[in-house]
Amino acid sequence: MFSSVTERFFMEHNTRRIDLRAARSETLSIINGMRYLKLGVKTEGGLNASASFVAKANPLNRAPDKRNSELHQALCNMLSNILAPLADGGKSQWPPLSVEPALTLWYDAVARIRGQLMHWMDKQSKHIAC
Repeated sequence: MFSSVTERFFMEHNTRRIDLRAARSETLSIINGMRYLKLGVKTEGGLNASASFVAKANPLNRAPDKRNSELHQALCNMLSNILAPLADGGKSQWPPLSVEPALTLWYDAVARIRGQLMHWMDKQSKHIAC
């Protein structure tokens, strides 16, 4: 189920990359709906699929041009909403047992986002609270 939802999301998102007003509105609606996605992190298969989704959905993989900054912000918000429940979860549930290969993929995906975010913040000092 998870993979079919995420695959459909990327398919729909990619078909709407055209800069038309209707396509932008549809894309924002699709992104907004994905904020309720629950990542599967308790099994190796779920963690692999979740790591793949996080890596592909990373809005920092591509810098937005001025016209697409709204879509970029929506992707950032979506990913924040999807990842927040994992940060709030209890330490007793993390890391899941017997999923070491999948954990490597997960940590790589999250570390990539963190590194790109740190780089972005260095360039955007106006966004950092003093």
